[in-house]
Order: sequence, then C-alpha cells, then structure tokens
Amino acid sequence: MGIVTGEFYFRGYSVRNNPISDLGQRTDPVNHSIKSALIFNSAMIIAGFAVVLSAYFLHNAMHKNIVVIPLLVHGIAIAGIGIFNSNLSFIHLFFAIATFTSGEFVAISSFSVSDSPAKFIFAALGITSFAFLIGNPIFTKILGTGGAERWIVYPTTIWLIVYGAYLLGTQTSH
Repeated sequence: MGIVTGEFYFRGYSVRNNPISDLGQRTDPVNHSIKSALIFNSAMIIAGFAVVLSAYFLHNAMHKNIVVIPLLVHGIAIAGIGIFNSNLSFIHLFFAIATFTSGEFVAISSFSVSDSPAKFIFAALGITSFAFLIGNPIFTKILGTGGAERWIVYPTTIWLIVYGAYLLGTQTSH
C-alpha cells in the first residue's frame, strides 16, 4: 500500500514508465514534494522490519532454514530499499537485487515445507516473479519499466500475505 499511496502523491509518476523506486527519491520532479518519498521509504522500512520479525518467529516455530534465511534476507533487503533510495544508485541496486532474488527463492522454497495443496500457489507466485525477473528485458518492452517491475514485486508480496495466512491457519506445529 506504500507503493500505491506514494504514486498518488508523486505528481507525474507513471506506473508504466517509472521504476517503483522512483517513489523513494527525496523530491518528485514536478511539485518538489517529499510526501511520496516519506510514504514509500517509511513503508519499505516498516515492511522490511516486519518481515525480519516474521523470520524470527518463523524460525522459533518451524526451524526450517530453507524458508527462514531467505525470508530474513528479504526483510533486510526491503528495509534497505527504504533506507537507501534510488539516488544512492549502487547501494540501492544491491538491495533491489537482493529483494527480487530472495523473494522468489523464499516463495519457491516454501513449497518444500508446506503440507497443503496451497504449496502449489506458493511455488507459482515465486516462479511467476522469477520468470518476470529473468525475462525483464522482454517484459519491459511490453509493460514498461514500472509494469514489468511490478510483476516481479507483487507476486512475492502476495506470497508474504498468503503464506502468513496459511501459517496462521495451520492446526499443527511445523
């Protein structure tokens, strides 16, 4: 929701043409407002810490490092995107790549530790995101930079929600 709200306050932002990380720049180029940056960066930092905290609780409950470690990396990387905006290109790029790759890995790996038929949904979300990451040059031509990037980010974000709900709904301890 930090992405959507940031788009609202970033005048001239194009979901098709602008990368998501443009929302975290200090000021938007049209009205020189920092609202978008404050909203986006705060949302990424809070979400990142929430994912890190989730990894901690998941480790205590499951002890399945194949999910816990990439989830921890994913949370740190998400927070890093909010801390180091795209104006700090090299550091930001490092965290963006870490976010993209760890998200796919954790979603796909959750297949192996899940008992429910929902594990196929978990894997499909990770594979979808991974396919758009690998095929990014092709998808960028079709969907624009922002559109293609959202197909990398949104499936793994949906996985976080769906997997969390799955874990909350399980009756037995993993």
